[in-house]
Amino acid sequence: MVRIWQLLRARLLLMMTNIYQMVATPASNSTDAPETFVALIARSSTSEKSDLMVLKLIVELTKIAIEADNLDAAKTEFAEFEAYWRQTADLVKAGNMDAYQAIEDVTRSIANGIANQQSNEILLAKLLKLRESIDLASDVLSSN
Repeated sequence: MVRIWQLLRARLLLMMTNIYQMVATPASNSTDAPETFVALIARSSTSEKSDLMVLKLIVELTKIAIEADNLDAAKTEFAEFEAYWRQTADLVKAGNMDAYQAIEDVTRSIANGIANQQSNEILLAKLLKLRESIDLASDVLSSN
């Protein structure tokens, strides 16, 4: 089970890296090659949206670890989430204080839940709420 989790994690991290590089690199103005769907999304994404996409991918990695009943891996993944969130939080805070506070509250709750070894069901429910909060922040930032 741990090996499967490691393979899934590696695959998601590779996808996350590729997506982030595409978002960070401006699309070419050349009309010689057709634009892929991912490139189109990357070109139209804002910095905040790409950062939130990375956060959602890290949440997914944490979810996979919890579903594999690997709390140590979940703790590691969520520590990565918290580190990336600290880099991104000010962008969300500047865009919408309510969205920022929602993510902050759920993040704190999950960190405490992992530290206190809450049940997988509780942790998964909290991760779902975190993902919904990130989606809300993304929607709010898109409309600004």
